Parts: sequence; C-alpha cells; structure tokens
Amino acid sequence: MIFEGITKVFISKMFNKDILLRRFLSVTVDL
Repeated sequence: MIFEGITKVFISKMFNKDILLRRFLSVTVDL
C-alpha cells in the first residue's frame, strides 16, 4: 500500500512536469 502511494505521487509529479514542459515549449514556439 505504501509503495503504491509513492508510485502514484511519483507519477503525478512526472505528469505535472510534463504538462509544464509542454506549456513552456508551446510558449517558446509562439515566440
């Protein structure tokens, strides 16, 4: 259960980083 919770947190952090990265790339492309 603990390992599963850590995995979910890790996945959510990676997902958030991916969204921020795509948003940053889209902004640089617009410029």
